Amino acid sequence: MTTITVVFILYLILMLGVSLYAGRSKIKGSEDFFLGGRKVGGLATGLSAAASGRSGGTMLGNAGLAFMFGFHALWLSIGFTLVEFFGVKFLAPKLRRYSAKHKCLTVSDYLSSRFGDDDKNRIRTVTSIIILVFMAVYLASQLLAMRLVFTSILGWPAALGILVAAVTIALYCFFGGYVAVVWTDVIQAILMIVALIGIPIVALSHLGGLSGLYEALKAIEPSLTNLLPEGRYSWVLGQVVGVGLMQFGLIHTVVRWMSAGSTEELELAAPVDLITNSIVCFGGMLVGWCGRAMFQTVEKLIEANSEMVFLNVTFALLPSIVAGVAVSAVFAAVMSSADSQLMVASSCLMSDLYQKVLHKGKALTDKQLTWGGRISVLAIMLFAYIWAMNASDGVYLLTVFAGAVLAGGIGIPMVISLVWRGTTKAGFYAGMIAGTLTAVIWKYSGLTSILTEAMMAIIVSGLAVYIVSLCTKPAPQQELDRIFTDLNED
Repeated sequence: MTTITVVFILYLILMLGVSLYAGRSKIKGSEDFFLGGRKVGGLATGLSAAASGRSGGTMLGNAGLAFMFGFHALWLSIGFTLVEFFGVKFLAPKLRRYSAKHKCLTVSDYLSSRFGDDDKNRIRTVTSIIILVFMAVYLASQLLAMRLVFTSILGWPAALGILVAAVTIALYCFFGGYVAVVWTDVIQAILMIVALIGIPIVALSHLGGLSGLYEALKAIEPSLTNLLPEGRYSWVLGQVVGVGLMQFGLIHTVVRWMSAGSTEELELAAPVDLITNSIVCFGGMLVGWCGRAMFQTVEKLIEANSEMVFLNVTFALLPSIVAGVAVSAVFAAVMSSADSQLMVASSCLMSDLYQKVLHKGKALTDKQLTWGGRISVLAIMLFAYIWAMNASDGVYLLTVFAGAVLAGGIGIPMVISLVWRGTTKAGFYAGMIAGTLTAVIWKYSGLTSILTEAMMAIIVSGLAVYIVSLCTKPAPQQELDRIFTDLNED
């Protein structure tokens, strides 16, 4: 057994140990299991939100994009780093206030309450199905990232490797619930920060600093050093705005807003989130650029895959035991997203669809809801495991697709509802349906090279909400006053 494998196994054991310890705190009901009792501190909220938002698509995908495109890949990180900070700083307090006052456990709970869902629970049903399905797709993309590492680095069979990862994540969500997810995400965020500060420093030293990196990239291909890609300005717009606003579709990070101990805790969470995201995102880009300077062509990378450049650089420059820690950092990025996505999907399946739609009118005890959540964790992970074993898209493409659907179908209508009094129920329906369908159609239209499915879905969704809201009757003024008082006043 190699040193890297031993270090990685120890890391998995540590995560399980932390989750079992977290599970010792008594889970009294569904709010504890799904939201940690709304008692998460500001530092933990900021670190865990950044960790859960930065997935395998960041650690592997961003480095791969930097390897292929050079400096103009930087636009990808600029967009979501700034947008996520804006969300935590200005939007999160609104959702935290409202969800606490109305005892909302999920985003679907909030939307159902905000728009006065009817007796048939149409808003809750449709939003929950969208979130459940595409959170599961998102989760599958994280398992796909794990498959790449298991097969390429550790030499494990793909099915066995993903099974180990899936079981580990499912177990600590099963036993510890949301509290275990936050605790493990904090540790994983710290590990990611250490790796993405340390590895770029070592790589830059190897290349002779930033000037050495610049000259090496220019010698390979001058266009790699261009900050703006010639003739592809719409691509830049898509990355900054589209991928940036796609952060509002990351329901697993939005839930962090609802679980914070108070709006004051969110004041601390915002800068923590910004600093963590900046280190992780720009550190990943630096690794990709250094990898291009070191290996020059994709054929020299593991499996000739640009998404493996992070690991190529790591193995080329670091001792085995340190490389093992770096491999664990990749899994930290994946697991911190996967566990959060799993908890969101579980809450949709159990709290929204089962309890409030299928089981409507029949009270369930908190114990029944909690154990139902645990069972749904296992069922959803099984679905994601099967999907990951048969997925054809790469980590980054699958992540962008799921994020585009969730952003267009849920995230943008939700954000508009938090800030615009004029948002009507019909406008919300229009944005939700238009955003979801646009993301799916655009994905398979072959037009993503012109404009990403995320950008297109966001544009169409936002316009649909706005136009239809202007053309339909708003809620009574007294009702709107109550809603916005709950959003804006503690």
